[in-house]
Amino acid sequence: MTSRLGNFTFAAVLLAGALQPVHAQGPEEYRALARDILTELVAFETTEEAGHTVEAAEAVARRLLAAGFPEEDVRILGPRPELGSLVARYRGDGTGGRPIVLLAHVDVVPTVAELWSTDPLKLVERDGFYYGLGVGDDKSGVTSIVTNFLRWKGEGWVPSRDLIAVVSADEESNWESMPWLLEHGPWIREAAFVLNADVGYGTSREGTPSIFWVDAAEKVYADYRITATSVGGHSALPGSE
Repeated sequence: MTSRLGNFTFAAVLLAGALQPVHAQGPEEYRALARDILTELVAFETTEEAGHTVEAAEAVARRLLAAGFPEEDVRILGPRPELGSLVARYRGDGTGGRPIVLLAHVDVVPTVAELWSTDPLKLVERDGFYYGLGVGDDKSGVTSIVTNFLRWKGEGWVPSRDLIAVVSADEESNWESMPWLLEHGPWIREAAFVLNADVGYGTSREGTPSIFWVDAAEKVYADYRITATSVGGHSALPGSE
């Protein structure tokens, strides 16, 4: 999976317009921080088979706690110990209404390392692109949300409403995390709406936002079992059974 340099900051572009942080353009230290976070996340093999989504969530949690987020506002929760999602609350002053959820998933689809020209678990920059497993889907989204949380906290920005970061664990497989979090997790049901980093993104030209795509709907997970009882025949002329 590849991603254009800078494209992983699409959430920052969106949130700059929607939530009005202190500065519209991040300083270089936050760009470096974003790359550091993305590098760390790519190194976790977060496929369903390998696991490690909890370790990735814990890495994000450590950064938030080190930045001064209270322990009660940074939680790792899930239906099973090995299927934990990060839920973190950035508290506002309460004047703007119900919270906004910022959502991204840290798990990735399986891959075959031998088919890569680079190490899939190592972030590589080449010819204006980042290469690494999950860079585009959706560790870039996680990186955007976490970097913004850290930046806003460091700058002392207080939003008018609470912001809830959710880093889910299994979007690419059984999709157990979100239904469980909606039922058992804190704060999410309070939200007015969700900004999902996985279903809309923007591009920029020389640092100026040029377009932003928005999805009107998104897939859900479902299993189907089909049983055929006919004796068979040509598909265009089925039998009477």
